[in-house]
This record gives sequence, C-alpha cells and structure tokens, in this order.
Amino acid sequence: MKAKTSHESPPPLGARARCIPQGFGHVGRALRFTSRQLSPAEHACASPGKTPSATFTLYLRAAEAEVQGLQGSWECFDGFQGTMQALTWVGSCINFEFHSDEDNEGRENEVSGSCRIVFAEANNHDLNLTFRTAPDASQSKEGHLELFVGSLGQGQPCYWQRGNQDRHGLPPLVLVLTMDTFFGSGPSPPPAGIPEGLPSLEEAARADSTG
Repeated sequence: MKAKTSHESPPPLGARARCIPQGFGHVGRALRFTSRQLSPAEHACASPGKTPSATFTLYLRAAEAEVQGLQGSWECFDGFQGTMQALTWVGSCINFEFHSDEDNEGRENEVSGSCRIVFAEANNHDLNLTFRTAPDASQSKEGHLELFVGSLGQGQPCYWQRGNQDRHGLPPLVLVLTMDTFFGSGPSPPPAGIPEGLPSLEEAARADSTG
C-alpha cells in the first residue's frame, strides 16, 4: 500500500486577487495522507530509482494576464507527490517576483527573486522563499531554478516549463521540485523534467480546461 494525499474540497478562491502576494508568513502544514491500492503501472513508476516521494510536481494556471516567463502569479489545479496525487495543493497560489536590476547588479549568470506560496487551506501558513535562476527566465518557456528558505545555504532544485496560452490568453505552468534538502535528506540532482508516468503539461492543461 502506498500513501496518497487527499483532502476536502478547498474553499472557493473568489477573485484571483487571492493569488497576489500580501504580507509575510512561515511554513505550515501542506499535506494529509490516506492510502489506496496502486495499479501495476503506478507500482512501476513508484519503484526505487523512479520518482522519489520528495519530488513534487505542480500543475498551475496563470492567475493574472501579466505573467512573463516564470514571473507572475499562478494557481495550482493539480499536484503530485512522487507519483501519487497530492490534492492538498489544488487551489494554492505561487508567486514569482524577480528582484530589481539594482539588486541583481554584478550577477552575470543568474538573477534572484522572491517566491511566495499561499496554501488553499485557511489553517496553513504562507511560505516565503527566495530563488535564483538564469537571467532570461522572465522571457523563457523552460528552465531550472533553486529555492531557498531563510539563510539555508543549500537550495532546492526545481524544473519549470510554461505552456501555450489558452483561449483566455493565459498560459499553464508546471513546477517539478525536489524537497530532499528541506526534508533533511541532503542535496539532490535537479529534476530534468516531468516525472515518468505523470501527465504532460499539455495533457494536464487540456483536462483542466474541459474539467
């Protein structure tokens, strides 16, 4: 038996202004576990060496029209921990904001910024992080970044990919994060893309638009 995340339906977000960052917070509870029987295909994807449970894959839609590359506010519509669906992420909002050119002065190969995660459940505290990524991430459609908590010296690697705009002119985004350092397991190699066995960004976005 493998753990699967689930939760009651998240509270309605109302206006998407909820995804726009305000104030500061700290780490809170994000996951709740139940169990179920895996299919043979899920067992294969969850086997050792495939997708570790410390890997989170989050599918998001733009929460504002002004998103550029990675920058902007995004709302999660589906999520996975390892290969198990993690529905407690649904309705959560993630905002990426690049620091000013002055703050990034002297950095040739990377830029920095702030990342704020607002969880859907009201009893969870917001999570405030910083990140470092390539200078062209505000214009690119794919790349890697590192997330940092406070003064923690070791960043968590993350892969991101932005998709094509939907009929409303808003693009989807997928984030693949490895949380080994945050969970105390030490550094891990950066994810190369969406884990095997999970939907592609196009498949997830299509299901979201017709769901």
